[in-house]
Amino acid sequence: MKISNSLCINKNQTFFYKTQNPNISFGQEPMEILTTKNGDKYTKIDIFDKPHFFKLNEETKDANILDSMIENIKKTMTGFFIRYDKHEYFIPHILEKSPNIVKHQHIVENGNCVTELNEESKTALNIIESQANGKFDIKELKTIRYLRKPVEGYANNTVEKAFSYFDKLNNDLYLYIPFNNKIQILTNESFVKNIKLKV
Repeated sequence: MKISNSLCINKNQTFFYKTQNPNISFGQEPMEILTTKNGDKYTKIDIFDKPHFFKLNEETKDANILDSMIENIKKTMTGFFIRYDKHEYFIPHILEKSPNIVKHQHIVENGNCVTELNEESKTALNIIESQANGKFDIKELKTIRYLRKPVEGYANNTVEKAFSYFDKLNNDLYLYIPFNNKIQILTNESFVKNIKLKV
């Protein structure tokens, strides 16, 4: 096999075959299908001039699902700015990975979408309150949307939600991630507690 016929996208995966699928297209161009030596099929799509690879499986055969995945990635690259002291921080509409209370503190404090007052948010607040041993106002609960990538290293994605609450009285920040069933707490002494909740 000639090196020029293969395209390496990470240290674990190399594509060997390139074909066109006339049945599926983006715009006027038919979708380009890349196949690995294992027979897995991927398509390469440029989003804001950056290549992203989507694994083609039963889920992504539906063009609407693939379109929503592409839209999700676009939302990780667009967002808004918030001002804090003399600095401005970029808050993406969707965080590209699971939030971390230290690395993404400003996103966790402010959220990146509107918090809906429903059973999901009430449950999240109850779980946060149980760790804080206090009562909080649900109107102050923040929601963080982020991408979860079931196929690591590729652009297949689903949107998940995390919830946060800043306890101004005690200066503690709480982050609850339902998918991982865990809570992170950034205390007023700048210590981080990670708590895995029992199922």
